[in-house]
Amino acid sequence: MLTFHQDKEYLFQSLELGASGYVLKDADGYVLIEAIRKVYNGETYIQPAMAKELVVEFKKYLEKGKANAKKSNILSERELEVLRLIAKGLLNKEIAKTLYISEKTVKHHVSNIFKKLNVSDRTQAAIYALKHNII
Repeated sequence: MLTFHQDKEYLFQSLELGASGYVLKDADGYVLIEAIRKVYNGETYIQPAMAKELVVEFKKYLEKGKANAKKSNILSERELEVLRLIAKGLLNKEIAKTLYISEKTVKHHVSNIFKKLNVSDRTQAAIYALKHNII
């Protein structure tokens, strides 16, 4: 991608669309030649001015992942089982039958799951489970 956009959103969008290189139009000729050679040889080239943006965003992504992992760790094993069944679309009565526990106990687990994950309904809990590969 040869562009005048020195904006991380353009960089990310270009990479998402399959670009293997990102060079700004004001780059020296030798930079452009180096980028073309690297991409031609199957490597990646991100102009250093833009690579910093990539690293900053990647660090944010890692931190977000760690925060999400902590959320998953706060659920007990039984709550994880209940969450998996919620994500499969089971009702409380069906969950109780599947896990050999009372419906009242299922309601208690569901309530705890909602509080711990900061969600307000079964749909949000199911989406959380799907996004975080809890199923």
